[in-house]
Amino acid sequence: MKFQDKKDAVLLLEDGTLFWGKSIGVEGTASGELCFNTGMTGYQEIFTDPSYYGQIMVTTNAHIGNYGVKDDEVESDGMKIAGLVCRNFNFSPSRAGSDGSLQDYFKSQNKLAISDVDTRAVVSYIRDKGAMNAVISTYTEDLDALKKVLAETLKQRAHKEAKFVADAEALAAKLAEVTLTITAKAEEGRIFGSVTAANLAEALEKQGISVDRKNIALDAVKTVGQYEATVKIYKGIQGTVKFGVVAEE
Repeated sequence: MKFQDKKDAVLLLEDGTLFWGKSIGVEGTASGELCFNTGMTGYQEIFTDPSYYGQIMVTTNAHIGNYGVKDDEVESDGMKIAGLVCRNFNFSPSRAGSDGSLQDYFKSQNKLAISDVDTRAVVSYIRDKGAMNAVISTYTEDLDALKKVLAETLKQRAHKEAKFVADAEALAAKLAEVTLTITAKAEEGRIFGSVTAANLAEALEKQGISVDRKNIALDAVKTVGQYEATVKIYKGIQGTVKFGVVAEE
C-alpha cells in the first residue's frame, strides 16, 4: 500500500461545532442531515440504501473500506448518501475477491468522504443535542463560505418540511371526506374471514388515494357495520377514514 498524502477536511454542524479530519482524495463540499450507523460490516449496502438518501453518514466502526467493494453487494443502482464521515478509511482492500477499492468507488460516484474523525464523539454529540444538518468539505480555508452553504441547506430543509406538512394535512382532510363501502361474504352479520388494513388500502386506492397499509391502524373487522380507521401520515399528523362493511348480495 502506497503512502496517502491526505489533505485537511472539516465537518461543520449547524450549531457551529467543528470536527476536523482528512480527505480520502475526492475534493468538494457536501451537505445534508447527519445520521449514523454502528454496523461492523455491510458498509457498501448502507451507502447504497435509498432510506439514507441525501444524508451524511457517520460510521462508528473503526475501519471502513478494509474489504473493498463488490458489484453485487448493493441495495440500489448507486450511492444514496450525500457523503461519509469515518474514523479510519482503508485504501487497499484485503479481500481477494473484491471488485475494487472503496476509494475508487467513491470517486466513480463523485461522492465526498472524510476520515480521521472521532466519529464516536460526533455520534455522542448529536445524541445529546439532537438531529442536525451539517456540511463536510475539503475547502477548509473559508469557514464562513461553508456556513453559508449550511444556511442554504437549512433553508431548503425548512421549505421541504413545510411542504411535507402541508401535503400531510391535505391528505388528512381528504380522508375525512371519504366514506368507503367494502363488500364481503357474510352470514347473519358475520364475515367469512375478515376485513383488514390491506382491504382498506385497496379501497382507498380505487378512490385515487394511495396509503401504505402499514400506516393504517385497524383491528381485523369480522362483522358487518360502520367503522373508522386511523391513518398515520407524517410526524404526528394522522387522518381518519370512515368505512362500512356490507354483505355481498
